[in-house]
Amino acid sequence: MKGTRQEAAWTTLVIGVLLVVGCTSGARLVGVTGPGQGVPTGPPSLPTSDAGLADHVPQQIVIGVLPTADVHRVVAAIDGTVLREIRELHAVTVRLRQPTSIVDTIRKLQGMAGVRYAEPNYVYQPFLTPNDPFFSSKQWGPQKINAPAAWDLTTGNPNSVVAVVDTGVDSTHPDLSGNILAGINCTGEAGTPNGHGTHVAGIAAAIGNNGIGIAGIAWAAGILPIKVCTISGCVISDIACGILFGANFATLNLGMRVVENLSLGGAGYSQTLKDAVDNAIQSNVLVIASAGNDGKSTVLFPAGYPGVMAVGASTPTNDRAVFSTYGSHLSVIAPGVDIYSTIPGGGYSLMSGTSMAAPHVAGVAALIRAGNPTLTPCPVRAQIEQTATHLGSAGFSPQFGWGLVNAAAVVGSPVTSNYGQIQVTVLDNVTLVPVGAADVIVWVGTTSCLGLTQVVQTAQTNSSGVAVFGAVSAGSYCATASTTAKKATTQTPFLVTAGVTTNATLIIAP
Repeated sequence: MKGTRQEAAWTTLVIGVLLVVGCTSGARLVGVTGPGQGVPTGPPSLPTSDAGLADHVPQQIVIGVLPTADVHRVVAAIDGTVLREIRELHAVTVRLRQPTSIVDTIRKLQGMAGVRYAEPNYVYQPFLTPNDPFFSSKQWGPQKINAPAAWDLTTGNPNSVVAVVDTGVDSTHPDLSGNILAGINCTGEAGTPNGHGTHVAGIAAAIGNNGIGIAGIAWAAGILPIKVCTISGCVISDIACGILFGANFATLNLGMRVVENLSLGGAGYSQTLKDAVDNAIQSNVLVIASAGNDGKSTVLFPAGYPGVMAVGASTPTNDRAVFSTYGSHLSVIAPGVDIYSTIPGGGYSLMSGTSMAAPHVAGVAALIRAGNPTLTPCPVRAQIEQTATHLGSAGFSPQFGWGLVNAAAVVGSPVTSNYGQIQVTVLDNVTLVPVGAADVIVWVGTTSCLGLTQVVQTAQTNSSGVAVFGAVSAGSYCATASTTAKKATTQTPFLVTAGVTTNATLIIAP
């Protein structure tokens, strides 16, 4: 829709300094995908006017700055007012004076020293398709993904937590209240609009074996309610607030293992949100998101960010739901049609959407983390994908990802993860000082790293000059780094090994 609206335990493998230098046209990525890649490489080019932007809050932008920048001076230069500061991300939400063009203001900010990025305050929506609440069928999802067999081994535990980043959760619902933890409201609105978050929470972790209602996939797990959506939608700054709350919760409660469920999304690429997701993953949080409800091979966010598990929706006959977004970024699918779950006020209702599919997977992830608390997000993801029931093909399919999530197989013996991690450090050629806010791209490797065409993941370096890439399949890769004035490319490809962190250093020069 367009318009406006009111890690732990990684073995380390070190690659030496790898350097090829040359001129560059700039640090802003334009969102062109490589062959066979479903995820854009970064923010798309700006449209010519505000009318070309994805759904956003009028007269608001989000600005990310370098840690050393004076953000208030930057805001004053555009005659704006700070509405919210997200210190962990060095970002602020700013209200502009009317009438002010968001596109023109962003172009102005991109040329300012100390500014990492500037973007609209995009509005995302819950991926929900409501159904008749009096329809007589009940739960079919847990049976379809073999949850009852998994419950013979584990039903989760309070130290395995599902953070429901959504419209809020009815903490008084009798099928949820015993599992509710102290959460946060990142919006200025009270209540739980449309019951979406309560429905999602019930799918993942409604109390089981209590003689009432339904059973969640991980019925003994904790529920961390994080409200980021209002009746008007979910703005980027609120979603980032919620993701960071879940990450901080995991950091402050080291004995707990957190899975964040985001049953929401939109078309606008947000660096603020990507930074928040990266922060969560680096805080040992597994991030799961709904793929979307447009029924097309498109990439919506946050499902499209590297490291996020994108979940599509299936039907009772194991078909892809007609509304379910698909593509090469899809991880797995799960039940998402006529799903019976909790709603505010103590009741139950049927809803459909990839919003309902994602919490099935989040619940399964909570079962894994309860039984294997030492597993970090990458091995948990690998366990889910490699034990999924294949549909349509013996391997990966853009329609189904790795297949239908299988709870019984997931809680069995741990599988060997095929994922490694890459850590790229970027240094300046003159000072050898780490460079923050450099664009780093990991590519499928070629001989001598020439003729690179297939993008794998992209990221920006943090204030320490480091870009981290998680859930990278074992294989051969090259890396490039660039700022507005300097760039570098690895001279030879490097290998990523499962369960290993591969370190590379790039020295950028004109």
